[in-house]
Amino acid sequence: MRKSKKKVAKKQQTSPQKYHVKSKDRNRLTSLALILSIGVLICGTFAWTFYLRTTMGKIDREIQVQEENLMDLEKTKKDLASKVDGIRSSETIINRARFRLGMNYPDDEQIVYIDVDEKTEENDVNQNVFLNPIISMLSFFNKS
Repeated sequence: MRKSKKKVAKKQQTSPQKYHVKSKDRNRLTSLALILSIGVLICGTFAWTFYLRTTMGKIDREIQVQEENLMDLEKTKKDLASKVDGIRSSETIINRARFRLGMNYPDDEQIVYIDVDEKTEENDVNQNVFLNPIISMLSFFNKS
């Protein structure tokens, strides 16, 4: 029986014991953890700032390109507006008609006036394309 008691006693001694940290070591560990967490926070802040600055740089370049495009489009708009104003002016149209097309204003001898009277209903029937053949056929029977 003695052997079994000795074995039990040895087993109790070899069982894992809790690791006790001294108070100095504990203070060192907490200060080390605090320093590491502050360091990670600072590095994260620098990384985030770098990311934001590069993103802002890209956006600034895109804005500059868009402003240049806008200036080019405004210049084109002004050019086209001046061309349209030139086309719309009657003096320009008259000059183009004279020099490019050879057109001139008519002389008094070239002007022909036409007397326009209102047609009566009787003339309207005779001039009607659809009724004119019927009227001519009826007049042929009346003559006979």
